[in-house]
Amino acid sequence: MLTKSTIVSLKEATFTEFIQFFPVMPLPIVLAEENIKIFSQDNIPLPDAIIQQFIYPLEENEPDEFTEFMACFRIGETEAFEALVYWKAALLNYHYIIATFTKKGVLIDKRTLSGTSVIQETILQSIAVMDEDWRIRILSGISHIDETYEPGSSTTLLLELLPEGRIVEIEDELIPD
Repeated sequence: MLTKSTIVSLKEATFTEFIQFFPVMPLPIVLAEENIKIFSQDNIPLPDAIIQQFIYPLEENEPDEFTEFMACFRIGETEAFEALVYWKAALLNYHYIIATFTKKGVLIDKRTLSGTSVIQETILQSIAVMDEDWRIRILSGISHIDETYEPGSSTTLLLELLPEGRIVEIEDELIPD
């Protein structure tokens, strides 16, 4: 269990200490922008040393000094891997990201699940719903800053978290009439 004295002494943490910042959450769970308030109130903030040691290596570009990271949750009952969801807040970009690791802390896979991105005059927003069967449905839509949202621009993506920790896109199954 994490205590304030443990956190202060974390200069070079183990992977086991890192994942303790991510409480196990029951599924299903909705990852929408509004839900970040719950995680920020309930979870212990990630220390800078932990972010630099474990999160920065996951990023394609080195984050600037204004980028923030927050531990959200860990998926339970994963026997062969650890699945962590964290929040990344950068200038005009806010995203929930899932990263899967071996039990020893080696990255298996990583994927952005949902959030908001502002690109020029366009806003891309998405929410993700993660079910008990480790399927993740991502609903996305685009709007322009000076216009209302058009439902016809919506898209759906279906992902699945496999038993070995890989995250794959799967075909959406059609429901028979």
